[in-house]
Amino acid sequence: MKSDSSGAPRPPFSIPAVLICTMLCLLTLPSSGTSFPFPLAKSIVDEAALPRPLGIGINYHGQDQGYDLKSLEFSIQMPVPDDVTVENEVHEYNLKVDLWVLPFLNVFGLIGSVDSETEVDLGETMGQINIESSGTVYGGGGTLAMGVNRFFGSVTGTYTGTSLEESSSSMTTLVLTPKLGVTFDDVLFTNSVSVWGGAMYQKTDESHQGNIEIEGMGPVDYDVELEADAPWNYLAGLSTGIMDHWNLEFEGGFGDRTHATGQLVYRF
Repeated sequence: MKSDSSGAPRPPFSIPAVLICTMLCLLTLPSSGTSFPFPLAKSIVDEAALPRPLGIGINYHGQDQGYDLKSLEFSIQMPVPDDVTVENEVHEYNLKVDLWVLPFLNVFGLIGSVDSETEVDLGETMGQINIESSGTVYGGGGTLAMGVNRFFGSVTGTYTGTSLEESSSSMTTLVLTPKLGVTFDDVLFTNSVSVWGGAMYQKTDESHQGNIEIEGMGPVDYDVELEADAPWNYLAGLSTGIMDHWNLEFEGGFGDRTHATGQLVYRF
């Protein structure tokens, strides 16, 4: 992976490049009278029950969670407190493109922006490390899904990395979300409404370098590595079809980690 002038890792693509590729994809889509090849093997299922194969969406994800301290080192010899508490808040906006390759397999890629704020409380004597990071998030994943009549189940895996403006910071995240739900047709003014419940597993690794002002010692350099405190939380959500092509989705998470997600998708 290339680096910018500050030494920070840079993804092998940019947001403008993704937007250009997206527009080229739209220009090359088959006309309404032409058969689109995806999903492959669609003849083995009821094609009328399949979603439109290609989706382009705008997404927001925000969450609050506690972190565990993996390691903390200072530039001078000093003990690390036993009662360190760490809180993290993230806000992410991204553009996501997905494709149903098979009737039961969806793959996707995403790119967007992320802002993160982490507070490492070292106690009254040493004070608090406040870390603010922002930059580009990028990644991808896939969903395995099966349905019987109105009921469905799915498992989604997502892996993301970041190219942060702060060259001394890095963050990677692996997310797994199993869900079970049900779909209702012709509800009020919509084509369909799906509701689900499930859980989210999240493995986040975050590292930062900087300095903290400690009373009686002045500025002290630190190197800290963090990971998610509670890997699992619960979730519930719903999605609704708007007209023939649009889909709106909301999801909330609760437990030791809380999150809120919203997305608007246009499907071809």
